Amino acid sequence: ILHARLTAAKGDLPAALARLDALITTDPSQAEAFLVKGDLQQRGVKGATSSDPAAALASYRQAVKLRPNSVAAHSALLGLLFAQSEFEEAAKQLADLQKLSPKHPQTMYFEAMLAEHKGDSIKARELTQQLLRIAPESGQILMLAGQVEAKLNNFSIAETHTAKAVQAMPKLVAPRRQLATILLRTGQADKALTAL
Repeated sequence: ILHARLTAAKGDLPAALARLDALITTDPSQAEAFLVKGDLQQRGVKGATSSDPAAALASYRQAVKLRPNSVAAHSALLGLLFAQSEFEEAAKQLADLQKLSPKHPQTMYFEAMLAEHKGDSIKARELTQQLLRIAPESGQILMLAGQVEAKLNNFSIAETHTAKAVQAMPKLVAPRRQLATILLRTGQADKALTAL
């Protein structure tokens, strides 16, 4: 599994996937292999291949099936379900994760995401505030917190959280876009242009 990860990091996704497939063929009970395979299928590797979300979902589901007590496997599956806007399926998967580990930060993060999607900004804010006490530098949590505060029209807090998210994840487009949107909504067009 480590060799497959290293091979993928060098940019040879087909060889990495082939290694994982060989391992899975030899030992189909390797939940970790399915989890890594899902990660590679979801992300793809620059210059090698594009992502394959359907295959990644199948790999993550198999990882959860093989290791139902793995928060990492549930989280990987949930992350992809949310990314694909499969909210009903995500809610069902989240219920399983809540039974497994209700107070785990990953569980709380996905609860906040689902609450935000459903328009329950108050619950989403409560959860993101708890999460920020646990992981104040997490770009994902900061971005979600900024999104929630913007929906509650707390634009100065939203701007602060989102600006920190940009610093935590400087190469990602989404935090910059969110920051620019918040800045535009507060009449700071010049700052929005700078953020972009």
